[in-house]
Parts: sequence; C-alpha cells; structure tokens
Amino acid sequence: ASSSPASSSVAPAVDAPEDPAALLRERCCARGGYLRAASDGPRAATLIAPGPEVAVALDARALLRETGITVAVVSLPCWELFAAQPAAYRADILGEAPRVGIEAASGFGWERWLGADGVFIGMDGFDTGPAGPSPRRTGITPEAVAARVRRRLGSVRPGSVGPGPDRPDTGLV
Repeated sequence: ASSSPASSSVAPAVDAPEDPAALLRERCCARGGYLRAASDGPRAATLIAPGPEVAVALDARALLRETGITVAVVSLPCWELFAAQPAAYRADILGEAPRVGIEAASGFGWERWLGADGVFIGMDGFDTGPAGPSPRRTGITPEAVAARVRRRLGSVRPGSVGPGPDRPDTGLV
C-alpha cells in the first residue's frame, strides 16, 4: 500500500478558520446554542436569536448598555442540538433572567426556551417582499428589541415568579 496522498482513503483535513473567535463559535454551534456575548454585570435579560437576528440582538445589547441595562446574547442556531445538551449546560447558557426570543419567523415553539415570562419578537404572518423579511416591516430592529426589553423589565416586580397581571408582555410584536 502506498502512503501517497493520492492513494490515501482518509479525507483531507479542512483548514481551520484563522480567526480564533470564529473557530470557537463553530465549536459552540455543535452544541446547538452558546453564549455569544455575556452581560457586563448582573444579567437583567437574555436575548436569544437563531441566525442573522444575532446581529440585531448584539446591537440591542449595546443600546441597552447605554441605559445601564446589562443583557446577555445567546446564539441558538439549532434547537434540536441544544435540547440534547445536559440540563445544566442549557440552564447556564440561558440564565435565570427574563428571556427574549428574536426571529424573523413565527413564535411557534419558542415557549420552550423563553418560559412563561418570556417575550417573543418576530412575525405573526408571512412577509412576501422580493428581498425577504425586512427588519423595518417585521419590527425586528435593535431599537424595537431594546424597547421591548425595557418594557418587559419594567413589568417585573422584584421577587415575582411566573405569569401574572404584572407581566403581560408575552405576545408577538
């Protein structure tokens, strides 16, 4: 048997990304979800987004930070892989603060990750524009996300748990 690359039955190695942060995100994606940006202090809320909406969440995080609200951003590209992770990992990533899901899609299924007190920012219908969903038409903008987080946090009394009349903001945008 020859040891030349041409006769090897082993697939060639794929070059790793040169950017260490990109490599870390790639490895974290294998778990279905990961902490994309930690809060700068005690976590007041957790913004959760599956794909391109992560950029919106990061921008909303910056807007909220300017007003003294510290939030974490979780990238959740694969619900199935994330669900297969140990409960302790999922709890550590999602945290205990109120959760806000952000996706240019229906809120169907998000309650699993948001809990009873969560807020979903997304679409309640189809967007058939030629370029796909527009952030301005769907309401999925950093400004809108920051406003919803502020509104949600304003509706929580210290020590309160579970849904109730003081936490009405659980619907779609």
